Amino acid sequence: MKNICCFAGHGKTVYDDNIKEQIYDKCRELIINSCVNEFWVGNYGNFDRLAADVVRALKKTIFQYRA
Repeated sequence: MKNICCFAGHGKTVYDDNIKEQIYDKCRELIINSCVNEFWVGNYGNFDRLAADVVRALKKTIFQYRA
């Protein structure tokens, strides 16, 4: 069963490490507590870049952890 998280943000969001950290923490929480196993990220603007960076980082971390 797929548990999906979709990102929706503003194209003009400032690329900020604090926002990136908040997205990372929330995504990690969703993976651990809600069994989210699929993330949908757009391809427009800084918020989508932030979300995509976080998902890629989590993917590396989780695969290392499961190995």
